[in-house]
Amino acid sequence: MVLLALSVSIWYGVNFRQRDSFRLRTAARSLHAFFLASRSYALLADQDNECQYLPAARVVEESLRHRRQELPPGIDVCLSVDGEPLVGEEPEVLLTFYADGSAAGGPLFLRSGSRQLLLEVDPVLGEVKISVPGDEME
Repeated sequence: MVLLALSVSIWYGVNFRQRDSFRLRTAARSLHAFFLASRSYALLADQDNECQYLPAARVVEESLRHRRQELPPGIDVCLSVDGEPLVGEEPEVLLTFYADGSAAGGPLFLRSGSRQLLLEVDPVLGEVKISVPGDEME
């Protein structure tokens, strides 16, 4: 009986950590796809496209088509690895995609508890990549 109770408690603990990690990866992938589409819209419209984070609403919005990507609860946006999550009423420009395909902004850190993922943008190509901070392998 004790062994069964112990194994169930371990399973629930692992399941909770996996769910938290899954939520963070899913949010990063959704934001990655959102940024790639924002870059494409800038190229197609031949206009600059700013992606702003609205901390009060927990939403990222792009300026050309006014598309919005909501962040799930428990996921925070930070501008540095040790930085505080963005809060307040004022929008913060995260990335800007230019009509020539280049980009400015970043890096962005998505944090959930002690886990975090890094979204980086290549300033010349406008490519957005997801990685684990401090991970040297790509």
